[in-house]
Amino acid sequence: MQRRGLQEFRPQEIVQEVVSRGTAYKETTIRTHVSSLMCMNAPDHHEIAYDDLIRVSRGRYTLA
Repeated sequence: MQRRGLQEFRPQEIVQEVVSRGTAYKETTIRTHVSSLMCMNAPDHHEIAYDDLIRVSRGRYTLA
């Protein structure tokens, strides 16, 4: 967000950032965390979820 000067981001941007830092997680795992586990307005599919992100439109998120 800081590099682009925008308040919104796409999951692919998170994947690229995390991969560039040498994560061992698969891209699908990162996407699941962003779009479901970390998103406060995502459907309730997991026992544990966090309210870190808000989905503002399809494929676009912002910090909560």
